[in-house]
Amino acid sequence: MDGSLWARLRTTAVQLGTAPHRLFFLAGAIQLVLTQVYWMANLAAFTVSLPGFPSAAGANPFLAHGFLMIYGIFPFFIIGFLFTAYPRWLDGPEIPQSGYQWVFLFLATGMLFAYLGIFSFSPLLAVGAVLFLIGYLGALWQLGRVYRLSPHPDKRHEAYIWSWLAGGAVGLALFIAGMYWNRQTWIGAAFSAGLWLCFVPLTVTVCYRLIPFFSSRALPGYRMVQPAWVLPLVAVLSTGHFFLRWGFGTQWCLISDLPFLGLALYLSIRWGLLRSFRNRLLAMLHVGFAWLPVALALYVARALLSALGGSFSLGFAPLHALGIGFLTSTLLAMATRVSLGHSGRPLEADRIAWWTFWGIGAVAVLRICSALPWLAAWRADLWLVTSILWLLAVIPWTWHYGALYLHPRADGRPG
Repeated sequence: MDGSLWARLRTTAVQLGTAPHRLFFLAGAIQLVLTQVYWMANLAAFTVSLPGFPSAAGANPFLAHGFLMIYGIFPFFIIGFLFTAYPRWLDGPEIPQSGYQWVFLFLATGMLFAYLGIFSFSPLLAVGAVLFLIGYLGALWQLGRVYRLSPHPDKRHEAYIWSWLAGGAVGLALFIAGMYWNRQTWIGAAFSAGLWLCFVPLTVTVCYRLIPFFSSRALPGYRMVQPAWVLPLVAVLSTGHFFLRWGFGTQWCLISDLPFLGLALYLSIRWGLLRSFRNRLLAMLHVGFAWLPVALALYVARALLSALGGSFSLGFAPLHALGIGFLTSTLLAMATRVSLGHSGRPLEADRIAWWTFWGIGAVAVLRICSALPWLAAWRADLWLVTSILWLLAVIPWTWHYGALYLHPRADGRPG
């Protein structure tokens, strides 16, 4: 390898480490592809008899899929975003380069060990989760330091953010314990904790702060709606779903999910879903959030069906409406906006971002449909189609936006 190539690689590496969102978003973008390549290969093995994948020594494919989709994607984007935004929200000290780099090192190494465990020796998945948890706790410590040193007079919003991120650490600890003691119930609770004690309420909290703010900048005459009672209510309802589900059963989740559905509908309407289509990038945020009431309506329907005791089942339809429709769509909208803004480019959704966003929405719709009983004969085929569609949607986004993290800002500013 000649010296000029080494020099270019070193320059790229230095550029990648100049801002936290560059490192974490690039890893998250790669994970958007890798996690689904793994799942597509498994589905192909089931549907078209692809031999020898995965090896018999590897982790259970469904367990691995759950871990990768919940903990393998969202933390990279969320931590990268918070390491950038949290100090600015609080007028606090910036997170030092050494601080976010060692957090990233543990998270990335943990995910590498997780993949080794998935493909070869399943206990390595638990080792990877431990390393990932160490990095995750490091992120909590760094953000906690910013919070403590901040002179800002009102830190309530940031306190909720930190608390929800801490819920993800609880979920990771449950997953590690479930792997160590071979408790499938604990592993199921770990995935549920990742959603309802962390990513769902955290995403709602970020949307509560940013969707009205961004809308007020893009829509003339827009009136910001941010009632103070929303975040405490979200805390009660989201944690309520988790504890009702694992303490009493699915049907009891109706107690939390029905008012949560009403709240999500109220916010989506009051924040101006229909008006948002005047601006594509803004519409992506609004439509991503509008998936939350869709998902909660499915959870309500599932709870009612469980209470009635019939044979009709929605399967994983609510879960995928929540995880793909709400969380992934909103993640893509936020990541696109941050990537454009922090690369010195205009805040305008290009065709790649726009079609990737709607492609993920189509994945969510197909995945929901595949859970319907009358499509049971085509279920495996639909799963494979949705996996392929996911990759067709996210690969262009990963290639295009991933390149932004490797190059200097277009406006010449640092960061």
